[in-house]
Formats: sequence, structure tokens, C-alpha cells
Amino acid sequence: INVEKVVLNSRSYDVNILSTEDNTIHTEAKSRSFGFVLTKNNTFAISESIKDGVLTINIIEPHGFTTTFNSEVNLYLPKSKAFNLELSNIKARTTIKDENIKIANLNYSTNNGDFNFIKGSISGDLALQLNKSTFTIHEEVTTSKENDVDLKITTGKFYASYSVLGDVSVLANNRGLIKIGECETFNEDIESAGGSITITTISQINVKTSDTNIYIHEVTALAAIKLTGAGSVSIDILNGVSTLTTNSGTINLDDVKSVLSLESNTGNINVWNAKMKTSVKTNYGEVQIHFSETAETYTATNNARVLIANIQNGKLTATGVDNVGSFSNDDGIKISDKGRLYLRMRNVLGTNDIQGNKGNIDIVVNKDSSYVLKTKSETGSVRVNLAQIPEYGGYTTIEEKTTNVNCQSSSNSLNITTSSGDLRLLDTNFA
Repeated sequence: INVEKVVLNSRSYDVNILSTEDNTIHTEAKSRSFGFVLTKNNTFAISESIKDGVLTINIIEPHGFTTTFNSEVNLYLPKSKAFNLELSNIKARTTIKDENIKIANLNYSTNNGDFNFIKGSISGDLALQLNKSTFTIHEEVTTSKENDVDLKITTGKFYASYSVLGDVSVLANNRGLIKIGECETFNEDIESAGGSITITTISQINVKTSDTNIYIHEVTALAAIKLTGAGSVSIDILNGVSTLTTNSGTINLDDVKSVLSLESNTGNINVWNAKMKTSVKTNYGEVQIHFSETAETYTATNNARVLIANIQNGKLTATGVDNVGSFSNDDGIKISDKGRLYLRMRNVLGTNDIQGNKGNIDIVVNKDSSYVLKTKSETGSVRVNLAQIPEYGGYTTIEEKTTNVNCQSSSNSLNITTSSGDLRLLDTNFA
């Protein structure tokens, strides 16, 4: 057969794609439309033409104040060959449930016509303009990482929860719902979009939009996500150096295996099992960073258990920290305005600079840590109580004070300054 591509243009009749043993392509139609139409719109007809290996089939349907009343179009394709298939309609329901159907590339365009891909296989790319419709790839459809997807959607749905796909690019979106089993990359750069993205496993995700909610089980290489509205991010397992930014939405991360940068305006941030250097910035959000018990001990070269933070009026709670970095390297923890800090340090290693302002600073340090401590407050109260210092009951001096903790000297240091906020530093003997 000399046809490489089949184009089917219809309106509202159901479309079924079926296989045939014959080496011919043919169409059957049942027209049962009922209602009131203009004379010029009451015709049913099928026209076909072939040019340069492309078979074009046009279905002319009665339309107006009508119901299709189980009208349908059956397109038969030889099962011996994979065809490029292009379908367009207004609100036709399209179904493929024949395991012998083989599609090379699929182009589907509709306004409100659902597509059910129940059985069969596709070896090439999918170009989908769904608008309000639902496109579903079921579990028994054979897909692979060779299947790239270009998706345009308004309020419709793209469901491929059991599929393995290649590169998925969302070119237009309003409030679409997208679900994918596995894909290589996911890309969306749309100024304003809502809806949701749900992916089980992905290598790399790059999203820049506003109000979309993103749910991912595992990212294996990289995540770069910037949500400027109320969109939120939830990731169970995150690998690869990643950057996540939200405005008022929440960021929830469970198992983070690599260096991470987080930022929000008013949204909350929760990281339950960090392992590597984690940088966080917020204006009004509440932040929790908890380093995993299995994380390595900090060294200057491995970046394990490092927390860098810039908090304005929010609240930062962190546990399992070994190092917070130095202001000289533009690291450290900086609390401006009324921001509050609750820090639990597993150890004090390297240089650790912390600067507070009007909010309280509350720190607990491992009693066995060896470091040089410096504290200073302008007007806020100070309470430092460590079992390893000579002052019984600790000290409350607001002037700059230097104390060697568990050492005569050390390359490890903890330097804390505050403005009018209260400072409390205890070790694990007293906390």
C-alpha cells in the first residue's frame, strides 16, 4: 500500500479505528442524526483523496440543533503497517481498542472530543491539541521513550498514568490535568496556568508558570520549577541539583539526595530527609528542613548537612545540621526583620555564621561538639548554657563574648549576632 499517512476530518460522530487483514484502507459510516438543521447543513457525505502518500478522508455530517444518536465512523487500517494518523473533529468521541492497530505518529485536534486509546501501539510522536477534551492512554497500549508529546490544552485532561514516554512539552495550558507514568523530560513555560501535573518517574522537569500543582514520586536527574502564583510542589524522591520556587504555594519534599535551592514568598516549605547542601529563602513562609539520619558528616568538599538560609518574617526550623556556612562566602543564616530561627545542630563543623534581627533565635548544639563560640546582641536578651563552659548556669552577656567549647582552639566556629530579638543557646545536656 502506497499510503504513509491517513487524515480523517470529521465533526461529531464517534470515530473507531479498527484493523483489517486486507491491504486496503476503507471507511464505513452510520448516520443517524436527528433534529432541526438548515437545508444546506443536512447532508451526510464522505469524500476521499490521495496525494503524495497522504490519504485524506472528509466526513460531512448534518449539524444544527441535532443529536448524533449513535452515529459513527469506522476507519479500517491494515494491521501489517504502522501509519501516521491525523484526526480532527469538534466533539467526536474517538476510540482505539484493537491490539493490532499500529500508529507511527499521531496528530489529534479537537475542541471537546474525548480520545480513548485502549489497545494498540504507537512508535512515534504525539501532537495533541485537546482544548476541553480528555485524552487517555490505557495500560495495554504499547509506548516507549521514543514517544515525544507536544500538548496543547485548555481545561482538558491528558491521562497516561501507565505509559512510558519521551520528552513531553506543554505548549498551551489553562487549567489542564496531566498524569504521566514515566517520561524523560517534562517542559512547560507558560506565564499563567492552573490545573495539575502528576508524574510517577521522570528524569528532568522544567516548569515555569503560576498556579499549577505538581506531584512527582521520583525525579532522577533534575528539577527546575518556578511557580509565581498559588501553585505547589510535592516530590517524594529528588535527585540532581535542583531549584524550586513558589509564591504562596507549599513545597513538600521527602527524600532529597542532592544539592537543593528553595524559595518562597508566603508559601511554606517542608523538607523531611535532606542530605546535601540546602539553601532556602522566604519572606513570610514557615520552613522546616530536617537532615536525614543517613546523611554523611559535613566536610568542606562533600557539602553534606549544610543549611544556608535567608529568612525575613517567616520561621525556620532545622535539625541534623553540621554547617551553615560563612558570610564571607555569601552563605550563613541571615534573619531579617521579625524572622525566627529554631536550629538543632548535630555538630559544629567549619565556619558557621548566624545573624538575627528582631525575631528570636533558639539553638541547641551537640554537647560533644568542639568549636569557638562568639555571641553578641545589641539589645535582645542572651542566654547561653553549655555544660563545657566554666560559667555555672551559663552566661547572659549581650556584649561580644568568645568561648572555647570542648577545645583550646579550633578551626570550627559558631558566630551568632542579634539585634533586638532574644538569643538562647543550649547544648543537648540542657535542651
